[in-house]
Amino acid sequence: MFKFSSMMTEDANLYHLGGLHPVNIGDRLKDERYQILHKLGFGHFSTVWLARDHFKACYVALKIYAAEEGGRSHSSSNELKALRHLSRGSETHPGRQFIMMLQDEFFIKGPNGTHQCCVTQVAGARLSRAPTLKYNALGPARKLASQLFLALEYIHSSEIVHGDIFTSNILQQVGIFDHWSEEELYECIGTPIREKVDLIDQTEPIGTATPTYLVHQCNLAALEECLALPKIILIDFGSAFSSFKPPIEHDNLPQISPTEVLFHTTLSSSIDTWAAGCVTFEICAGYTLFKALFNRKQDVRKDIVAMLGKPPKPMWQLRPERGCYFEADGTPKKTAKGIMVKPYPLSDRIRDMTRLYSDTEDFPTAELAELYDLLSKIFLYETESRLSPSMALKHPFLSHYV
Repeated sequence: MFKFSSMMTEDANLYHLGGLHPVNIGDRLKDERYQILHKLGFGHFSTVWLARDHFKACYVALKIYAAEEGGRSHSSSNELKALRHLSRGSETHPGRQFIMMLQDEFFIKGPNGTHQCCVTQVAGARLSRAPTLKYNALGPARKLASQLFLALEYIHSSEIVHGDIFTSNILQQVGIFDHWSEEELYECIGTPIREKVDLIDQTEPIGTATPTYLVHQCNLAALEECLALPKIILIDFGSAFSSFKPPIEHDNLPQISPTEVLFHTTLSSSIDTWAAGCVTFEICAGYTLFKALFNRKQDVRKDIVAMLGKPPKPMWQLRPERGCYFEADGTPKKTAKGIMVKPYPLSDRIRDMTRLYSDTEDFPTAELAELYDLLSKIFLYETESRLSPSMALKHPFLSHYV
Protein backbone atom coordinates (compact mmCIF):
# COMPACT_ATOMS: atom_id res chain seq x y z
CA MET A 1 0.00 0.00 0.00
CA PHE A 2 1.11 3.54 -0.79
CA LYS A 3 0.74 6.74 1.17
CA PHE A 4 -1.79 9.11 -0.38
CA SER A 5 -1.19 12.65 0.81
CA SER A 6 -2.34 14.90 -2.03
CA MET A 7 -5.63 15.85 -3.67
CA MET A 8 -3.68 17.15 -6.65
CA THR A 9 -2.85 13.70 -8.03
CA GLU A 10 -4.46 10.32 -8.54
CA ASP A 11 -4.16 7.68 -5.81
CA ALA A 12 -0.88 5.75 -6.18
CA ASN A 13 -2.78 2.58 -5.24
CA LEU A 14 -4.51 2.72 -8.65
CA TYR A 15 -1.22 1.52 -10.15
CA HIS A 16 -1.33 -2.28 -10.13
CA LEU A 17 -1.88 -5.17 -12.51
CA GLY A 18 -5.01 -4.23 -14.46
CA GLY A 19 -4.79 -0.60 -13.26
CA LEU A 20 -3.25 2.63 -14.51
CA HIS A 21 -0.10 2.81 -16.62
CA PRO A 22 2.94 4.47 -14.94
CA VAL A 23 4.02 7.56 -16.88
CA ASN A 24 7.02 9.84 -16.45
CA ILE A 25 7.58 13.29 -17.91
CA GLY A 26 9.60 12.88 -21.09
CA ASP A 27 8.28 9.41 -21.95
CA ARG A 28 7.69 8.79 -25.64
CA LEU A 29 4.87 6.61 -26.94
CA LYS A 30 3.99 5.00 -30.28
CA ASP A 31 7.42 4.73 -31.87
CA GLU A 32 8.67 7.94 -30.24
CA ARG A 33 5.86 9.97 -31.82
CA TYR A 34 4.19 11.37 -28.66
CA GLN A 35 6.35 12.96 -25.95
CA ILE A 36 4.76 13.43 -22.51
CA LEU A 37 5.19 17.02 -21.26
CA HIS A 38 2.61 17.60 -18.51
CA LYS A 39 -0.59 16.24 -16.95
CA LEU A 40 -4.01 17.55 -18.03
CA GLY A 41 -6.18 15.43 -15.75
CA PHE A 42 -6.79 12.09 -14.05
CA GLY A 43 -9.48 9.76 -12.81
CA HIS A 44 -9.91 6.24 -11.45
CA PHE A 45 -9.78 4.66 -14.88
CA SER A 46 -7.46 6.92 -16.91
CA THR A 47 -4.87 9.67 -16.93
CA VAL A 48 -4.74 12.46 -19.52
CA TRP A 49 -1.45 14.01 -20.62
CA LEU A 50 -0.31 17.03 -22.59
CA ALA A 51 2.01 15.64 -25.26
CA ARG A 52 3.95 16.83 -28.27
CA ASP A 53 3.15 15.06 -31.53
CA HIS A 54 6.54 15.06 -33.23
CA PHE A 55 5.09 13.79 -36.52
CA LYS A 56 2.62 16.66 -36.94
CA ALA A 57 4.53 19.22 -34.83
CA CYS A 58 1.58 20.02 -32.59
CA TYR A 59 0.41 19.67 -29.00
CA VAL A 60 -2.25 17.05 -28.21
CA ALA A 61 -4.17 15.53 -25.31
CA LEU A 62 -3.25 11.87 -24.82
CA LYS A 63 -5.56 9.73 -22.70
CA ILE A 64 -4.27 6.43 -21.32
CA TYR A 65 -6.97 4.09 -20.00
CA ALA A 66 -6.60 1.53 -17.24
CA ALA A 67 -5.43 -1.85 -18.50
CA GLU A 68 -7.94 -4.11 -20.19
CA GLU A 69 -6.88 -6.87 -17.81
CA GLY A 70 -8.51 -4.86 -15.01
CA GLY A 71 -12.01 -5.62 -16.29
CA ARG A 72 -12.61 -1.87 -16.61
CA SER A 73 -12.38 -1.62 -20.37
CA HIS A 74 -16.13 -0.90 -20.72
CA SER A 75 -15.64 2.86 -20.37
CA SER A 76 -12.76 3.04 -22.85
CA SER A 77 -14.55 0.74 -25.30
CA ASN A 78 -17.73 2.85 -25.03
CA GLU A 79 -15.90 6.12 -25.50
CA LEU A 80 -13.79 5.04 -28.45
CA LYS A 81 -16.73 3.36 -30.16
CA ALA A 82 -18.73 6.60 -29.83
CA LEU A 83 -15.83 8.80 -30.95
CA ARG A 84 -15.17 6.63 -34.01
CA HIS A 85 -18.84 6.79 -34.94
CA LEU A 86 -19.05 10.57 -34.44
CA SER A 87 -15.94 11.15 -36.55
CA ARG A 88 -17.85 9.68 -39.50
CA GLY A 89 -20.74 12.13 -39.10
CA SER A 90 -21.55 15.16 -41.21
CA GLU A 91 -18.55 17.47 -41.53
CA THR A 92 -20.82 20.42 -42.33
CA HIS A 93 -23.06 20.19 -39.25
CA PRO A 94 -22.43 23.29 -37.06
CA GLY A 95 -22.45 21.18 -33.89
CA ARG A 96 -19.46 19.08 -34.94
CA GLN A 97 -17.01 21.82 -33.94
CA PHE A 98 -18.14 21.47 -30.30
CA ILE A 99 -17.36 17.73 -30.05
CA MET A 100 -14.02 16.26 -29.01
CA MET A 101 -12.86 14.44 -32.14
CA LEU A 102 -10.59 11.40 -32.18
CA GLN A 103 -7.24 12.07 -33.89
CA ASP A 104 -5.42 8.81 -33.21
CA GLU A 105 -5.69 5.63 -31.16
CA PHE A 106 -3.24 2.86 -30.28
CA PHE A 107 -2.28 0.34 -27.59
CA ILE A 108 0.71 0.27 -25.30
CA LYS A 109 2.00 -2.57 -23.13
CA GLY A 110 3.36 -1.92 -19.66
CA PRO A 111 3.92 -3.60 -16.31
CA ASN A 112 0.20 -3.36 -15.50
CA GLY A 113 -1.10 -4.79 -18.75
CA THR A 114 -2.25 -3.56 -22.16
CA HIS A 115 -3.66 -0.03 -22.27
CA GLN A 116 -5.82 1.65 -24.89
CA CYS A 117 -4.74 5.21 -25.73
CA CYS A 118 -6.57 7.93 -27.62
CA VAL A 119 -5.36 11.29 -28.93
CA THR A 120 -7.54 14.41 -29.14
CA GLN A 121 -7.11 18.17 -29.19
CA VAL A 122 -6.05 20.12 -26.10
CA ALA A 123 -8.81 22.03 -24.32
CA GLY A 124 -9.06 24.30 -21.30
CA ALA A 125 -10.75 23.93 -17.91
CA ARG A 126 -14.34 22.89 -17.17
CA LEU A 127 -17.23 25.13 -18.07
CA SER A 128 -18.23 27.57 -15.36
CA ARG A 129 -19.62 31.03 -14.97
CA ALA A 130 -16.83 33.62 -15.21
CA PRO A 131 -16.40 35.11 -11.72
CA THR A 132 -16.03 38.63 -13.15
CA LEU A 133 -19.20 38.39 -15.26
CA LYS A 134 -22.06 40.61 -14.12
CA TYR A 135 -25.27 38.73 -13.43
CA ASN A 136 -27.26 40.96 -15.75
CA ALA A 137 -25.14 39.67 -18.64
CA LEU A 138 -26.84 36.46 -19.74
CA GLY A 139 -25.52 36.79 -23.30
CA PRO A 140 -22.35 34.70 -22.73
CA ALA A 141 -24.34 31.97 -20.97
CA ARG A 142 -26.92 31.88 -23.78
CA LYS A 143 -24.15 31.55 -26.35
CA LEU A 144 -22.50 28.65 -24.50
CA ALA A 145 -25.87 26.95 -23.99
CA SER A 146 -26.65 27.23 -27.71
CA GLN A 147 -23.31 25.56 -28.48
CA LEU A 148 -24.15 22.72 -26.10
CA PHE A 149 -27.51 22.12 -27.80
CA LEU A 150 -25.83 22.26 -31.22
CA ALA A 151 -23.37 19.61 -30.01
CA LEU A 152 -26.30 17.49 -28.85
CA GLU A 153 -28.08 17.91 -32.16
CA TYR A 154 -24.97 16.58 -33.92
CA ILE A 155 -24.58 13.66 -31.50
CA HIS A 156 -28.23 12.65 -31.66
CA SER A 157 -28.26 12.89 -35.46
CA SER A 158 -25.57 10.19 -35.31
CA GLU A 159 -27.82 8.00 -33.10
CA ILE A 160 -25.49 8.46 -30.10
CA VAL A 161 -26.56 9.50 -26.59
CA HIS A 162 -23.81 11.11 -24.51
CA GLY A 163 -25.27 10.07 -21.16
CA ASP A 164 -23.10 12.14 -18.84
CA ILE A 165 -23.49 15.83 -19.64
CA PHE A 166 -22.44 18.13 -16.81
CA THR A 167 -20.02 21.04 -16.46
CA SER A 168 -16.93 18.89 -15.82
CA ASN A 169 -17.43 17.23 -19.21
CA ILE A 170 -17.77 20.55 -21.03
CA LEU A 171 -14.46 22.33 -21.51
CA GLN A 172 -13.45 25.71 -22.89
CA GLN A 173 -11.73 25.59 -26.26
CA VAL A 174 -8.32 27.23 -26.58
CA GLY A 175 -6.49 28.70 -29.55
CA ILE A 176 -3.57 27.11 -31.37
CA PHE A 177 -0.24 27.19 -29.55
CA ASP A 178 1.68 24.61 -31.59
CA HIS A 179 4.40 27.17 -32.34
CA TRP A 180 5.32 27.46 -28.65
CA SER A 181 8.59 25.94 -27.51
CA GLU A 182 8.61 23.74 -24.40
CA GLU A 183 10.06 26.69 -22.47
CA GLU A 184 7.20 28.95 -23.60
CA LEU A 185 4.67 26.24 -22.76
CA TYR A 186 6.01 25.80 -19.22
CA GLU A 187 6.17 29.57 -18.77
CA CYS A 188 2.40 29.61 -19.27
CA ILE A 189 1.16 26.45 -17.52
CA GLY A 190 4.03 25.92 -15.07
CA THR A 191 6.67 23.23 -14.95
CA PRO A 192 5.47 19.79 -13.82
CA ILE A 193 5.26 19.43 -10.05
CA ARG A 194 6.38 15.94 -9.07
CA GLU A 195 5.20 14.30 -5.86
CA LYS A 196 7.27 11.38 -4.59
CA VAL A 197 5.47 8.08 -4.13
CA ASP A 198 6.07 6.50 -0.72
CA LEU A 199 5.15 3.07 0.56
CA ILE A 200 3.52 2.73 3.96
CA ASP A 201 6.01 -0.07 4.63
CA GLN A 202 9.32 1.60 3.81
CA THR A 203 11.14 -1.75 3.79
CA GLU A 204 9.41 -2.85 0.59
CA PRO A 205 10.78 -1.71 -2.79
CA ILE A 206 8.57 0.22 -5.24
CA GLY A 207 8.13 -2.03 -8.26
CA THR A 208 7.81 -1.10 -11.93
CA ALA A 209 3.99 -1.14 -11.69
CA THR A 210 4.05 2.23 -9.92
CA PRO A 211 5.75 5.47 -11.03
CA THR A 212 8.40 6.85 -8.68
CA TYR A 213 6.51 10.14 -8.64
CA LEU A 214 3.02 11.47 -9.44
CA VAL A 215 2.50 14.67 -11.43
CA HIS A 216 0.17 17.49 -10.44
CA GLN A 217 -2.31 18.75 -13.02
CA CYS A 218 -1.03 21.70 -15.05
CA ASN A 219 -2.42 25.21 -14.72
CA LEU A 220 -5.20 25.10 -17.31
CA ALA A 221 -6.59 28.41 -16.07
CA ALA A 222 -3.36 30.10 -17.17
CA LEU A 223 -3.66 28.50 -20.61
CA GLU A 224 -7.22 29.84 -20.86
CA GLU A 225 -6.08 33.33 -19.89
CA CYS A 226 -3.70 33.31 -22.84
CA LEU A 227 -5.74 31.45 -25.43
CA ALA A 228 -9.40 31.03 -24.42
CA LEU A 229 -11.94 30.97 -27.23
CA PRO A 230 -15.67 31.68 -26.70
CA LYS A 231 -16.43 28.07 -27.62
CA ILE A 232 -17.09 24.89 -25.69
CA ILE A 233 -16.03 21.34 -26.41
CA LEU A 234 -17.94 18.30 -25.14
CA ILE A 235 -15.76 15.45 -23.85
CA ASP A 236 -15.92 12.06 -22.08
CA PHE A 237 -18.14 9.64 -23.96
CA GLY A 238 -17.49 6.82 -21.49
CA SER A 239 -21.21 6.62 -20.63
CA ALA A 240 -22.42 6.95 -24.22
CA PHE A 241 -24.85 4.48 -25.77
CA SER A 242 -26.75 3.94 -29.01
CA SER A 243 -30.18 5.54 -29.09
CA PHE A 244 -31.41 2.23 -30.56
CA LYS A 245 -30.01 0.18 -27.66
CA PRO A 246 -30.40 2.10 -24.39
CA PRO A 247 -29.06 0.33 -21.29
CA ILE A 248 -31.43 -1.00 -18.67
CA GLU A 249 -29.45 0.74 -15.91
CA HIS A 250 -27.58 4.03 -16.14
CA ASP A 251 -25.65 5.83 -13.43
CA ASN A 252 -24.38 9.40 -13.51
CA LEU A 253 -24.23 12.52 -11.34
CA PRO A 254 -27.57 12.75 -9.47
CA GLN A 255 -27.81 16.55 -9.86
CA ILE A 256 -28.13 16.21 -13.65
CA SER A 257 -29.92 12.84 -13.75
CA PRO A 258 -33.39 12.96 -15.31
CA THR A 259 -36.42 11.34 -13.77
CA GLU A 260 -36.10 8.18 -15.86
CA VAL A 261 -32.62 7.54 -14.41
CA LEU A 262 -33.58 8.37 -10.83
CA PHE A 263 -36.91 6.51 -10.98
CA HIS A 264 -35.49 3.63 -13.09
CA THR A 265 -37.76 3.81 -16.13
CA THR A 266 -37.00 3.48 -19.86
CA LEU A 267 -34.08 5.58 -21.13
CA SER A 268 -33.88 7.60 -24.35
CA SER A 269 -31.85 10.43 -25.88
CA SER A 270 -33.93 12.91 -23.86
CA ILE A 271 -31.68 12.24 -20.85
CA ASP A 272 -29.16 14.51 -22.62
CA THR A 273 -31.77 17.24 -23.07
CA TRP A 274 -32.62 17.18 -19.35
CA ALA A 275 -28.93 17.35 -18.41
CA ALA A 276 -28.36 20.22 -20.88
CA GLY A 277 -31.22 22.07 -19.21
CA CYS A 278 -29.48 21.61 -15.84
CA VAL A 279 -26.22 22.96 -17.32
CA THR A 280 -28.04 25.92 -18.86
CA PHE A 281 -29.52 26.86 -15.49
CA GLU A 282 -26.14 26.44 -13.77
CA ILE A 283 -24.18 28.69 -16.14
CA CYS A 284 -26.89 31.34 -15.90
CA ALA A 285 -27.27 31.20 -12.12
CA GLY A 286 -23.78 30.19 -11.01
CA TYR A 287 -25.11 27.28 -8.92
CA THR A 288 -26.80 23.93 -9.58
CA LEU A 289 -30.55 23.59 -10.07
CA PHE A 290 -30.99 20.53 -7.86
CA LYS A 291 -29.34 19.99 -4.49
CA ALA A 292 -27.79 16.71 -3.35
CA LEU A 293 -26.57 16.54 0.25
CA PHE A 294 -26.55 13.20 2.06
CA ASN A 295 -28.49 10.52 0.16
CA ARG A 296 -27.81 12.22 -3.16
CA LYS A 297 -30.22 10.37 -5.43
CA GLN A 298 -33.03 10.52 -2.90
CA ASP A 299 -32.37 14.22 -2.27
CA VAL A 300 -32.59 15.01 -5.99
CA ARG A 301 -35.76 12.92 -6.39
CA LYS A 302 -37.37 14.94 -3.59
CA ASP A 303 -36.20 18.20 -5.17
CA ILE A 304 -37.62 17.23 -8.55
CA VAL A 305 -41.01 16.44 -6.99
CA ALA A 306 -40.81 19.78 -5.13
CA MET A 307 -40.34 21.47 -8.54
CA LEU A 308 -42.62 19.45 -10.81
CA GLY A 309 -45.16 17.94 -8.43
CA LYS A 310 -46.25 14.32 -8.25
CA PRO A 311 -44.84 12.14 -11.06
CA PRO A 312 -46.96 9.76 -13.15
CA LYS A 313 -48.32 6.79 -11.18
CA PRO A 314 -45.97 4.06 -12.53
CA MET A 315 -42.93 6.20 -11.75
CA TRP A 316 -44.31 7.27 -8.35
CA GLN A 317 -44.89 3.70 -7.20
CA LEU A 318 -41.30 2.69 -7.96
CA ARG A 319 -39.92 4.74 -5.05
CA PRO A 320 -40.77 3.22 -1.64
CA GLU A 321 -39.33 6.18 0.27
CA ARG A 322 -42.03 8.49 -1.14
CA GLY A 323 -44.24 7.72 1.86
CA CYS A 324 -41.65 9.26 4.20
CA TYR A 325 -41.97 12.69 2.63
CA PHE A 326 -45.20 12.87 0.61
CA GLU A 327 -48.85 12.00 0.97
CA ALA A 328 -50.46 9.64 -1.54
CA ASP A 329 -51.58 12.61 -3.67
CA GLY A 330 -48.03 14.01 -3.83
CA THR A 331 -48.45 16.84 -1.34
CA PRO A 332 -45.62 17.15 1.21
CA LYS A 333 -46.22 15.55 4.59
CA LYS A 334 -46.56 17.81 7.61
CA THR A 335 -44.88 17.26 10.96
CA ALA A 336 -44.65 19.23 14.18
CA LYS A 337 -41.59 20.94 12.70
CA GLY A 338 -43.35 21.87 9.46
CA ILE A 339 -43.71 20.34 6.02
CA MET A 340 -41.18 17.68 5.02
CA VAL A 341 -40.46 19.05 1.54
CA LYS A 342 -41.28 22.62 0.60
CA PRO A 343 -42.73 23.02 -2.91
CA TYR A 344 -40.29 25.01 -5.02
CA PRO A 345 -41.51 25.37 -8.62
CA LEU A 346 -39.25 26.28 -11.52
CA SER A 347 -40.74 29.78 -11.75
CA ASP A 348 -39.62 30.49 -8.17
CA ARG A 349 -36.15 29.09 -8.86
CA ILE A 350 -35.76 31.43 -11.83
CA ARG A 351 -37.14 34.31 -9.75
CA ASP A 352 -34.66 33.62 -6.97
CA MET A 353 -31.78 34.02 -9.41
CA THR A 354 -32.52 37.76 -9.19
CA ARG A 355 -31.15 37.77 -5.63
CA LEU A 356 -27.75 37.79 -7.31
CA TYR A 357 -28.41 41.17 -8.87
CA SER A 358 -27.30 44.24 -6.92
CA ASP A 359 -29.73 46.62 -8.59
CA THR A 360 -33.30 45.72 -9.53
CA GLU A 361 -32.99 47.93 -12.59
CA ASP A 362 -30.37 45.47 -13.89
CA PHE A 363 -32.78 42.53 -14.01
CA PRO A 364 -32.77 40.99 -17.50
CA THR A 365 -36.51 40.38 -17.05
CA ALA A 366 -37.26 39.38 -20.63
CA GLU A 367 -34.30 37.01 -20.80
CA LEU A 368 -35.24 35.34 -17.52
CA ALA A 369 -38.79 34.88 -18.82
CA GLU A 370 -37.37 33.22 -21.94
CA LEU A 371 -35.11 31.03 -19.78
CA TYR A 372 -38.12 29.90 -17.74
CA ASP A 373 -40.11 29.14 -20.88
CA LEU A 374 -37.26 27.08 -22.34
CA LEU A 375 -36.58 25.06 -19.19
CA SER A 376 -40.29 24.48 -18.51
CA LYS A 377 -40.42 22.63 -21.82
CA ILE A 378 -37.40 20.51 -20.94
CA PHE A 379 -38.06 19.57 -17.31
CA LEU A 380 -41.02 17.26 -17.88
CA TYR A 381 -41.74 13.78 -16.57
CA GLU A 382 -43.00 12.66 -19.99
CA THR A 383 -39.81 12.14 -22.00
CA GLU A 384 -41.58 12.28 -25.36
CA SER A 385 -42.90 15.77 -24.50
CA ARG A 386 -39.48 17.32 -23.82
CA LEU A 387 -37.93 19.60 -26.41
CA SER A 388 -35.40 17.92 -28.64
CA PRO A 389 -32.08 19.74 -29.18
CA SER A 390 -33.32 20.87 -32.62
CA MET A 391 -36.50 22.30 -31.12
CA ALA A 392 -34.60 23.94 -28.26
CA LEU A 393 -32.31 25.70 -30.75
CA LYS A 394 -35.37 27.39 -32.28
CA HIS A 395 -36.41 28.80 -28.89
CA PRO A 396 -35.85 32.58 -28.48
CA PHE A 397 -33.47 32.05 -25.55
CA LEU A 398 -31.03 30.22 -27.84
CA SER A 399 -31.96 31.02 -31.44
CA HIS A 400 -30.25 34.45 -31.51
CA TYR A 401 -26.90 32.77 -30.77
CA VAL A 402 -27.05 29.90 -33.27
